[in-house]
Amino acid sequence: MGTPKKSNVPQENRTPIVEDQDSFSKFWQELKRRKTIRVITVYSATSFIILQVADLIVQPLSLPSWTLTFLIILLLIGFVFAIVLSWIYDITPEGIRKTTSRKPAINTNIHKSTEKSYSWKLTSLVSIIIIIILLAFNIHSRRKGKDSNDFSKLEKSVAVLPFRNDSPNDTNAYFINGIMEEVLNHLQMVKELRVISRTSVEQYRNTTKSIPEIAKEQGVNFIVEGSGQKYGNSFTVKVQLIRAVKENHLWGKSYEKEIKVPADIINVQSQIAKSIVTELKATMTPQEQQRIEKVPTSNLTAYDFYQRGREELTNYIINSDNRKALEQAEKLFRKSLEFDPGFADAIAGQALVYWQKHYWDEYLSENFMDSVLILSNIALSYDDKLSEAYFAKGEYFDAKGLNEKALAEFDKALEFNPNYWRAYIGKAFLYDKDDHIKCIQNLLKAVSINHDKFSATINRFIGGKFLVAGHINKAKEYFVKAFEIDRDSAFLLSCLGGTESDLGNYKKSIEYFKRAYLYRDNYSDVIKRLGESYLFSGQPGEALKYYKEYTKLVPQDINPNAALTYWMNGLRKEADQYFNERLTFCSRALENDMPLTDISWAYYDLASIYAFKGDREKALKNLTIYSKSTKCELWMLTHIKNDPFFETIRNEPEFRQIVSAMEDNYRVLHEHVGEWLKDQEKLN
Repeated sequence: MGTPKKSNVPQENRTPIVEDQDSFSKFWQELKRRKTIRVITVYSATSFIILQVADLIVQPLSLPSWTLTFLIILLLIGFVFAIVLSWIYDITPEGIRKTTSRKPAINTNIHKSTEKSYSWKLTSLVSIIIIIILLAFNIHSRRKGKDSNDFSKLEKSVAVLPFRNDSPNDTNAYFINGIMEEVLNHLQMVKELRVISRTSVEQYRNTTKSIPEIAKEQGVNFIVEGSGQKYGNSFTVKVQLIRAVKENHLWGKSYEKEIKVPADIINVQSQIAKSIVTELKATMTPQEQQRIEKVPTSNLTAYDFYQRGREELTNYIINSDNRKALEQAEKLFRKSLEFDPGFADAIAGQALVYWQKHYWDEYLSENFMDSVLILSNIALSYDDKLSEAYFAKGEYFDAKGLNEKALAEFDKALEFNPNYWRAYIGKAFLYDKDDHIKCIQNLLKAVSINHDKFSATINRFIGGKFLVAGHINKAKEYFVKAFEIDRDSAFLLSCLGGTESDLGNYKKSIEYFKRAYLYRDNYSDVIKRLGESYLFSGQPGEALKYYKEYTKLVPQDINPNAALTYWMNGLRKEADQYFNERLTFCSRALENDMPLTDISWAYYDLASIYAFKGDREKALKNLTIYSKSTKCELWMLTHIKNDPFFETIRNEPEFRQIVSAMEDNYRVLHEHVGEWLKDQEKLN
């Protein structure tokens, strides 16, 4: 055997490697001896549990948003102190002692020491892995939660539910309702939000329905609910914002305030609205913020009477049979103005009350609704951003036939309150005369905001607009939606009967109208439509029965079809009286300076009577004007083709030309709406 070769590596270069390994092992052993590893493990696990618990209770307890951040920083600082203290001190049965340094000792049992060291390392490694997994899970959960609160692709639609009155008695209910309504009104001013109307949410007062149920019924993604009480000159209110689908609590806060001036109330209402807008990550323009923060009066008594008056007006709007509420609203607005004559909101309230109270009293008056215009202008002289006053002016100009002025006022109302559904209804009726699509769009916008009992009527309006354009299935879809809201079988059957009548299916329409007739006594519109359907289907004897009943119910409606029915049944005297009265009425209507689209019916009735009397020239002249005065809708085309009044001129070339032109006109309307519907389907 040869002599082993001597290593080329110097001895001094090999020794430090072993020493480094021994140093790490010694440090690790020292950490274990001083129980620092155990402290790190326990501290980390405890910190994780503390953070998880804090995450669960921060929002329900309405703690500040920086609470978690502060807690994390505090725990990190504590972590450093825990390590340092665990290195220096030890807890023994005799108490806290300073850990003594250990002198190096010869290890006589290498295998046992290595085995124990391995066991400790494994335990520590497993502990660290568990902590890392828990931390990763926590981070993932937070990111997931953050993603679930990302509203960028979610419509910011909100329903503000009636606040619960926690006051000892109901006398302060108006005050809590007033706070709720002002929060709702403030949110409605933000264009980026879709906020459901006050009358829509009133049905949920004291409801047992869950948040997801309410949200589904109202078609919203977020719910605001609250409670409050007024005691003496102070009040408290607690409000929270909830993500509807999983009832996630997004924001909440309690407010307590002593009332010295109206600003004390209004500032709280503004703060609530702004906090909700911020939490929803909606954009609020400086102008919107300025309107939300505006204090409308400095007189506390005036503001209190105004709140009471507005509550009574809301009660009337919810139930139009409650005339007492309307009278009370008028008195309370008047009392408010005694304390602050320049309180614009109360003046606008008077204008709205006057419209509701005196519309039919002044209908034939020379000064019809002039008081509404005067009151609205006075209100706007104090506050030129008051949507209610602009809306009242729009209603006034619409009633006067001044369509462009009315449209401008409705647009102003929507500029300062983009969620004012009644202004959308006003615009829809104006566009109905010359822009069918804009009419439907405004009706759809109105029904997306308002879901009270009147929404059934809006849905019937929408169905009617699709019906006259010849889109029958779409029309029936909205008639059924209306029925699902008010469960009014008579209305649904009437709509279906009208659909068949507009298609010329008079036998089928009679079936529907008769069923509707059985559901409701004195249903004047159905009674008239039954008379018309029987007359157009060649059954004047049956038509007479219903027209007699109709003329008793509505004697002021001098119906030409009723006159023809009387004549065909041998009642010539009554027929002549009706014909002459209708001729006079139509002639007087044409003397008024009104847009042609508003009085086109007069030309049709004149053409009908002249054709019956044998005056071919006048009949065709008036019929020509009628055919050019307005867009041709399905019912108009069906009516002129089947109207018994025109039997004597039906084969005249001029009559055929009129019908042909109306068919072309109707085809344009039908196709235009059809193309729009296809575009809507693509968007959805």
